[in-house]
Amino acid sequence: DRTMVVVETRRETSRARFIAAFEEIGAGVTYLAAHAPAPPDCWHLLEFDGQFAAQDPRFALALRPLGETAAEIWLFGSYARPLPRESK
Repeated sequence: DRTMVVVETRRETSRARFIAAFEEIGAGVTYLAAHAPAPPDCWHLLEFDGQFAAQDPRFALALRPLGETAAEIWLFGSYARPLPRESK
Protein backbone atom coordinates (compact mmCIF):
# COMPACT_ATOMS: atom_id res chain seq x y z
CA ASP A 1 0.00 0.00 0.00
CA ARG A 2 0.99 3.63 -0.51
CA THR A 3 -0.09 6.80 1.33
CA MET A 4 0.01 10.32 -0.08
CA VAL A 5 0.39 13.26 2.28
CA VAL A 6 0.57 17.04 1.85
CA VAL A 7 2.82 18.99 4.24
CA GLU A 8 2.43 22.77 4.35
CA THR A 9 5.52 24.76 5.25
CA ARG A 10 5.88 28.41 6.20
CA ARG A 11 9.37 28.71 4.77
CA GLU A 12 11.23 27.30 1.77
CA THR A 13 12.34 23.75 2.54
CA SER A 14 14.36 21.55 0.22
CA ARG A 15 13.29 18.16 -1.08
CA ALA A 16 16.47 16.64 0.34
CA ARG A 17 15.60 17.94 3.81
CA PHE A 18 12.12 16.35 3.67
CA ILE A 19 13.45 13.03 2.43
CA ALA A 20 16.18 12.96 5.09
CA ALA A 21 13.68 13.76 7.85
CA PHE A 22 11.40 10.87 6.93
CA GLU A 23 14.23 8.44 6.25
CA GLU A 24 15.41 9.10 9.82
CA ILE A 25 12.24 7.43 11.12
CA GLY A 26 12.50 4.57 8.64
CA ALA A 27 9.67 5.70 6.36
CA GLY A 28 10.13 4.97 2.67
CA VAL A 29 9.26 8.30 1.05
CA THR A 30 9.09 9.73 -2.45
CA TYR A 31 8.90 13.49 -2.94
CA LEU A 32 6.37 14.04 -5.74
CA ALA A 33 5.72 17.76 -6.11
CA ALA A 34 5.63 21.22 -4.54
CA HIS A 35 3.27 24.15 -5.01
CA ALA A 36 3.75 27.62 -3.54
CA PRO A 37 0.31 29.31 -3.50
CA ALA A 38 1.60 32.26 -1.46
CA PRO A 39 5.42 32.23 -1.15
CA PRO A 40 7.15 31.48 1.13
CA ASP A 41 4.29 29.12 2.13
CA CYS A 42 4.52 25.88 0.18
CA TRP A 43 2.63 22.59 -0.08
CA HIS A 44 4.74 19.45 -0.51
CA LEU A 45 3.20 16.24 -1.87
CA LEU A 46 4.89 13.14 -0.46
CA GLU A 47 4.20 9.45 -1.03
CA PHE A 48 5.00 6.82 1.61
CA ASP A 49 5.39 3.07 1.60
CA GLY A 50 2.63 1.62 3.79
CA GLN A 51 -0.50 3.06 5.32
CA PHE A 52 -0.40 6.09 7.58
CA ALA A 53 -3.11 8.06 9.36
CA ALA A 54 -3.00 11.87 9.34
CA GLN A 55 -2.31 11.91 13.10
CA ASP A 56 0.36 9.19 12.96
CA PRO A 57 2.98 10.07 15.61
CA ARG A 58 5.78 9.24 13.14
CA PHE A 59 4.89 12.37 11.15
CA ALA A 60 5.40 14.61 14.19
CA LEU A 61 8.67 12.85 14.96
CA ALA A 62 9.95 13.28 11.38
CA LEU A 63 8.88 16.93 11.16
CA ARG A 64 10.33 17.91 14.56
CA PRO A 65 13.74 18.89 13.06
CA LEU A 66 11.93 21.32 10.74
CA GLY A 67 10.59 23.19 13.78
CA GLU A 68 7.85 25.71 13.07
CA THR A 69 8.60 25.52 9.35
CA ALA A 70 6.11 22.61 9.06
CA ALA A 71 2.69 24.15 9.67
CA GLU A 72 0.10 21.54 8.65
CA ILE A 73 -0.11 17.97 7.43
CA TRP A 74 -3.00 16.50 5.47
CA LEU A 75 -3.66 12.94 4.44
CA PHE A 76 -4.26 13.12 0.69
CA GLY A 77 -5.19 9.47 0.25
CA SER A 78 -4.06 5.85 0.17
CA TYR A 79 -4.10 3.18 -2.48
CA ALA A 80 -3.06 -0.41 -2.93
CA ARG A 81 0.27 -1.01 -4.61
CA PRO A 82 -0.30 -2.81 -7.91
CA LEU A 83 0.65 -6.46 -7.93
CA PRO A 84 3.79 -7.19 -9.93
CA ARG A 85 3.40 -8.91 -13.28
CA GLU A 86 4.28 -12.57 -13.00
CA SER A 87 7.29 -13.61 -15.04
CA LYS A 88 6.78 -16.34 -17.57
